[in-house]
Amino acid sequence: MLTGCQNDDVLNPQLQESAFANEAGAKVNAELKLTKDGVTSLQYIKSGRFTGWISKVSETNYYTQYYYVDGGGNNFSVTSKRYQKSNNGLVEELQYNIVNGKCLSSIDKTSNINYEYNYSEVGRLNWIKSTANGSSSKRIFTYDYISATGVERLNILTFASNVTAANPNGITYKTIDYNYYKSGVGNIPDKYHLNPQFSELDRYLPIFGKFSDALITDLTAKLASDPSSLIPFYRFTYTLNSDGYPTFRTIEYFPGGAGNNNGKQTISGELKYSTSWAGL
Repeated sequence: MLTGCQNDDVLNPQLQESAFANEAGAKVNAELKLTKDGVTSLQYIKSGRFTGWISKVSETNYYTQYYYVDGGGNNFSVTSKRYQKSNNGLVEELQYNIVNGKCLSSIDKTSNINYEYNYSEVGRLNWIKSTANGSSSKRIFTYDYISATGVERLNILTFASNVTAANPNGITYKTIDYNYYKSGVGNIPDKYHLNPQFSELDRYLPIFGKFSDALITDLTAKLASDPSSLIPFYRFTYTLNSDGYPTFRTIEYFPGGAGNNNGKQTISGELKYSTSWAGL
């Protein structure tokens, strides 16, 4: 989810469970919806213009509700409100403004941070600029072009601070490198698109374009301020069903880098789909 905080940690080791399993009898088609993402459950709107859009996400300690306002034509806005389950206290409120299917601006009403989004001619998200109290930062998305298939895949996500007119790309303080190739397997097609892990984008809102045609197999993260530091490494493994959808996913976190098992953490979980959405 979009936030305005700059965390000095390379990545939060508390991984988000997100592996997949089909509900018995569910058919894989255009109306198949994700209803369980590890410990997270999802609900969808069942009628009206926004049928099939996410309406509620329930986590262990929090839940998020989504509200849609029709702006006419292909324009609308989405407001997400995240609450603490223990007391129903509002934790975060974000409003996204969508034009022709893409989010062009948003605001974090809790922290008073404004976001601007820029896309390429083919609709890939180039960067997100956040501004608060007169200072700006950016997330810059860089893609690899795969000539054999004619597609682009998110390769590097750069986090930068001190963005100015004279220095529009700012000063890099963190990078994340995404990889989609697994030795002996190749690329695994992504049949159910979610927004990338650790991108600080809402995982379930399809308003930022597409980032890849394949599932992530591993990623590395690095703080630019300490080039000599160990590079955390994440490995993703999947079990697929006969339709090519992952039925189980394991994320292994190596804080000391690939091949260094000191402090290694593992999170595994299933994700369920259904054609009978739990929702409004």
